[in-house]
Amino acid sequence: MAAADSAINSLSEDSKENYSTRLSNVKEKYAKQEKDNADKAAKEKAQAEQAAKTQAEADKKVQAEADKHAAQEQAAQAPQALVDNNNSATVYITPTGKRYHTHPHGNGSFSSTTIENAEAQGYTPCEKCY
Repeated sequence: MAAADSAINSLSEDSKENYSTRLSNVKEKYAKQEKDNADKAAKEKAQAEQAAKTQAEADKKVQAEADKHAAQEQAAQAPQALVDNNNSATVYITPTGKRYHTHPHGNGSFSSTTIENAEAQGYTPCEKCY
């Protein structure tokens, strides 16, 4: 721009005024274009930040829902694991008795099995053991 200004100064007054007006118009258009570009960049940046914020909130919500689901599933499996462990616990039965026991007590011969098998054979829990 400085070169344009010095070139204008070397011209006649009418030419100087004509070129000065044209130069001013060019400067104004350039400034307006720069401002428009800056405004557009700021708007795009704000939109990108909003989109990132919205995505982060959505991701957080999805993660919270997944954590909640996992906790519910784990809680639902815990009682089943206890039942499975209780059903597979070793108990003792006698060939002539009707009850199963946590440990051999009293007289007689005992054989070991699982609670599940004992109940399937018709045995019930011993009142002293349970």
